[in-house]
Amino acid sequence: MDFSLKEIRDFNKDSLSEKKKELEEELKLLKEKISMISAFEKKGENNMDKIFVNDTMAIGKWKYIASCLSKQDYLNQNFYVDNKALIKELYFLPNGQGYWFIDCWTKGKIFTVNSGVYTYEIEENKLYLSVLSEGEFEIMLVFEQEDNNARTLEEVKNFKDDINIEFKCNNEVVGFWNSVQVVKFDDKQDFIDGKIEIKTDDNLYMKSLIFSPTGEVLMKTTGENITMKWSENKLISTKNNLVMNFDVVTIKDEQYLVLDWKSGDYIFNGTIH
Repeated sequence: MDFSLKEIRDFNKDSLSEKKKELEEELKLLKEKISMISAFEKKGENNMDKIFVNDTMAIGKWKYIASCLSKQDYLNQNFYVDNKALIKELYFLPNGQGYWFIDCWTKGKIFTVNSGVYTYEIEENKLYLSVLSEGEFEIMLVFEQEDNNARTLEEVKNFKDDINIEFKCNNEVVGFWNSVQVVKFDDKQDFIDGKIEIKTDDNLYMKSLIFSPTGEVLMKTTGENITMKWSENKLISTKNNLVMNFDVVTIKDEQYLVLDWKSGDYIFNGTIH
């Protein structure tokens, strides 16, 4: 416990309590340092460019207000109106911790889970974030700060569904379903109508779904098997409090289960792609 000779000589209940408090403070500081290191640590990568520099002005919640091609365009109210709000709300968690699409962050930079780097600057309660659009050209998303509260990862999971659903069997669903391909949510009806060519993709995260007649589901993925529940035409994630609708359709004499998959985009941003 690292007592000095004087502390040992003068040992009593009060000194023990005081030493405990001192060690708890040291442990707290060590945990904070470990958290900072863990936020940037990736196996087999050099992350010297990701050394954390705090930005107290960034911490908190930011609300999307506009898209434009440059900061000056925003100041001139020349908005890029054709762009959808890619990020409705943006959070900066303490110690550079990531969430959703953010792997980690440091002052002036956001490192994404896809190895991208977004730069930002803050001026007069506005945050200007440079990102790549779907057309692969750089645009600027502008955010306004709503608060500067420090949050945990759990506290920014803003979108959850009511999972208290009574089980109703649907015999059409019971059985084994292999994953085939992913289509955009906006293209769902075109897929159902047979307007999109069906191409099997062997590299999908979700490999298969097995629906039991008693309401359980086993989802096999590239990394693990996940247990869920189902009822009628709904897949239910009890872990993330999500309800995902699905349809069983027939396309060219083959049956397909079309699932409205909800990922981190929904949990953190309320969007389904």
